Amino acid sequence: MEGVRTLSISDLLHLSRPLSGAASLGSAKRPRPDGHDENPIEPPFASSVQNPDPGIFSPLGHPVLLIGTIDLFPEDSDRSLGCLNHCLSFFDGSLRICCYVLDFELKMIGRKIHVLAWNFLPFKHASGGVLEVIQWGLAEVETASDCDPSLSIPLGCSLQETDLKARGRAFGILRAVSPIFRVPCVKGNEDSQKHSSGILMDRGNSIGFLAEMLSCGCDGCGGSRFLEHGRHPHEDNNRHSFTNSVFIYFIKPAYLWRPVLFRLIGKVIMVSRLKRKLVFVGGKESYLTFVSTALTMVSLSQLPTVTPVKTDEGVYNGVVTGIYMNGMVVELDEKVWLLITDSLLAPQHSLRVGAIILFNS
Repeated sequence: MEGVRTLSISDLLHLSRPLSGAASLGSAKRPRPDGHDENPIEPPFASSVQNPDPGIFSPLGHPVLLIGTIDLFPEDSDRSLGCLNHCLSFFDGSLRICCYVLDFELKMIGRKIHVLAWNFLPFKHASGGVLEVIQWGLAEVETASDCDPSLSIPLGCSLQETDLKARGRAFGILRAVSPIFRVPCVKGNEDSQKHSSGILMDRGNSIGFLAEMLSCGCDGCGGSRFLEHGRHPHEDNNRHSFTNSVFIYFIKPAYLWRPVLFRLIGKVIMVSRLKRKLVFVGGKESYLTFVSTALTMVSLSQLPTVTPVKTDEGVYNGVVTGIYMNGMVVELDEKVWLLITDSLLAPQHSLRVGAIILFNS
């Protein structure tokens, strides 16, 4: 077997067919961490992956490595809300494509990785495609740094943006994440501001998503739904019990975090530097909720003992055997039908016959 070859996004788009590849670095020459390949792809390699059936992944006959950075799409991206809801970004220094990661870890965001096993699925009616990362590892240039296992995702901001009111924090199990949506927001009158305990939204359209967390009601956490002061929950030795619902509204630019938060569902997280705001719905009902700021951070908890709340929700895991009505009707195992009634829940790029999916009923 020849040495491992580095494949670029440009090569994948040029081949323009479903591909699967893997790298075995044990017996091959280790690739350079800067992404430059001393043994580039040659024309005979491209001709070796011809496949008469465009619906089947073509395995590459050579060990191949992809090198790039996993990140979120930038705010000025022209991606649709469907992509911003589900997709991470894979950037190899020249081009950027949609990406899914089978074994996602928060520490990989913003860092260069080696993709050791993968699938690539080109779009049918548009340029580009989606990369499915099956196995990965941090690049050598990244492993040299000593990183805290409880990483956060900070938003860049200047010192002038520091807001002393952004002191709220929420600690608990991330239970659910809504799709990204837009709503009109109207600033209330002076009387409503005087008598409200929160801060009303500014006038204009708001884009974002809601996240529901189950916060801790134990004595160590004070039984409060809103944790603004006191010791960090990691410092308590009590057994935490997550029972109280807390809602966080992640607005621009934090709405870009939705693909990451979706992958952290079921984990214990800390969301800090939040504001409390009074949100009116329909001009009558009001809700006091957390809202993200330019200083908001999300980090994983390292609690030794966690007592999750038991629910009556059912979980179904099945193989896709049919897709109809532009992905709004999905057949599983030739016996179960999944009907998607909300247009905001557009199907993900990787939804295809043969894929394994899991959903809560």
